[in-house]
Amino acid sequence: LSFGHSVDSQRPRPLADFAGDAGQRAAFIASVLPRSEVTSVPYVEYALFTPRYRTLRNISTFALAEDVRIGPDLDVTLGFGLQALGSDDNFQRLSSELGWTFPWSRDGFVRISTGLGSRFQHRELIDNNATWSMRAATPAVAGLVRFMAAAQLSTRWHNTQNQFFTIGSDTGLRGYGINEFIGQRYANFQFEARTLPYALWVLRLGGVAFYDLGGAADSLAQLKLHQDAGLGLRMLIPQTSAQLVKFDFAIPFDGANRGKVRFIAGFGSEF
Repeated sequence: LSFGHSVDSQRPRPLADFAGDAGQRAAFIASVLPRSEVTSVPYVEYALFTPRYRTLRNISTFALAEDVRIGPDLDVTLGFGLQALGSDDNFQRLSSELGWTFPWSRDGFVRISTGLGSRFQHRELIDNNATWSMRAATPAVAGLVRFMAAAQLSTRWHNTQNQFFTIGSDTGLRGYGINEFIGQRYANFQFEARTLPYALWVLRLGGVAFYDLGGAADSLAQLKLHQDAGLGLRMLIPQTSAQLVKFDFAIPFDGANRGKVRFIAGFGSEF
């Protein structure tokens, strides 16, 4: 159980050289920018988990060891925006996450989780969001390869901050443009077959074959799922950095660039 107090000032505005008249500027502020406000929020947080861990490799940190917590976990935070403490409005804000991580044989796991957030202000619930997710890693097969999968479904409603979900390139669909798809509903599924790290001099090298499925839109009825697949290379130099380097070659299954190879380079595990 913990207590705290957060203060945040958010004053977004268009640049002075905004290309438009006063009416267009006002419309841009109303439909694109997040709310302009100061929030002063005392909060209370309750976190629950079981202190049981497994040490695994080739999940998020490739060749380096990492600890995965096993069992149930719960995190609930309730905040109170108070004008008496400097907030522009009085409101209540809730964020919560509930999950469970199940061990799978010697070095695998399955995690399922769900989250919910909302803000109660002027007698209505606003800025609501909900997320359901799953992540799984199989035990290493024959000491050579590990299969990984992750899925997520998220939604927003009554959003007053002009927020939206994005997917594309390094946010889920590697064969598509950066944040090519946006909306209030989001779906993403990723599957990888990863080789275990291979030591070559100071390098740790590995390969991956992957498949992505996902999309984003303003409603589930409009949500079209897109697909891609490809191959990638993973590289780590543990003597200089714990950061994984990745190179992926992805082919989208639809759209204007259908069948064309897209190259992506970056840092960190895909999921």
